[in-house]
Amino acid sequence: MIAQQRFGFDPSSVADLVHWTDIIDGALYPDAKTAVEMEAPAMKLTMVIESAPDHGFVPNLIPLLSTKSLADILTEPFVAPLLPPLLKRHELSIGILEQRTECEDGTIFFDVTDHDLEGYNKFIPYYLHPESVYSVGLSKSSFRVKVSVGSNPWAPQEPEVNLARICERYGGGGHARVGAISFDINQHAAAIKASQEIVKSCAEPFAKRRAETLQSRNNVAPASCRLSWRRPAVTVRSATQPRKNLVVAQRLHDRDRRKRPPGAGESQPHQTQ
Repeated sequence: MIAQQRFGFDPSSVADLVHWTDIIDGALYPDAKTAVEMEAPAMKLTMVIESAPDHGFVPNLIPLLSTKSLADILTEPFVAPLLPPLLKRHELSIGILEQRTECEDGTIFFDVTDHDLEGYNKFIPYYLHPESVYSVGLSKSSFRVKVSVGSNPWAPQEPEVNLARICERYGGGGHARVGAISFDINQHAAAIKASQEIVKSCAEPFAKRRAETLQSRNNVAPASCRLSWRRPAVTVRSATQPRKNLVVAQRLHDRDRRKRPPGAGESQPHQTQ
């Protein structure tokens, strides 16, 4: 804004770049679909940048960012060949995580230590389980076993657990919403134990609320039970009252008949004149 106002800079040519830079840098994706399905050119280019093996890749890319659209940059000869294998690996990781992830009490858990997936997209678990609040994952590389702990940016409720404090118990760290712990490659068992304990800590608030809900339901009888005691009384009143009225009417009728003179009220034979 300042460059535009003071120096006459026209940002229209880089508007798309600025827009996506803010989103990607702050992980401000509107939904898990945008973060995982990689439809936008900016998402594809980010994938290439993060995986580029050549240190000269980014210096060659920077001049193009100010003169070409992101879609056009993807067609450049030094960019285009890098994308297909990355997309294929990404699709493979989605399939593996779909098989390995399980979600209970708002917490996802998965173990992919038998796959080369340390660089998987961290939003995939939330894409697969939108009902989740937390995720705890085990992955493995050539030099470490990693426990990744995160919270769903699009969760149906606000996270309550401070993930950094949990990770600090095991020598890891992070911040309230995201954390991680690195174990030596020979400490696989310790990493598994830590991940299970973390899952329990994340799921605890959900399990507690579920128990309280069940307890409250057990303490209050169902509506059908609460009302059943009233029904016999209503039935008795509605059934006996008309019967009482008939008995009273019959008694009054009999009394009137006893008071009448003989022949009163009886029909007389018609006399022919």
